[in-house]
Amino acid sequence: ETFAEMPLEIKNSISHRYKAVQKLKEYLLLVKST
Repeated sequence: ETFAEMPLEIKNSISHRYKAVQKLKEYLLLVKST
């Protein structure tokens, strides 16, 4: 099953998780730099 064939709910939950991970990464970089 390709990404395009996935139901929208699944795609949204995946991208939400991805965005959360990106935010966490940014936060950790900020904390490290101070």
